[in-house]
Amino acid sequence: MKHYGTLGWLKLGIIDNEGSTAMSRLDLTNLAITAAQNIQTADKVSRDPAVVKAAKQFAEDGTRAVRSGGALIRETRSSWHRNSR
Repeated sequence: MKHYGTLGWLKLGIIDNEGSTAMSRLDLTNLAITAAQNIQTADKVSRDPAVVKAAKQFAEDGTRAVRSGGALIRETRSSWHRNSR
């Protein structure tokens, strides 16, 4: 873990100016609300038609890349054997 020193912890908001930790004043209700909102947003984003389309294209491109990579390896091996005799 990177050491920030006391000044670094102040900048990160982990320790306040009096030296007490922010964890002692953690607002769990606000944290739960924020988490629920983020989960809802992530769900909406994952269902967005543009995102779904791009994810499908990404998967198809990945499959093609793996297949063409395999073909490249096979052709390279064949050429190596042909040319090393």
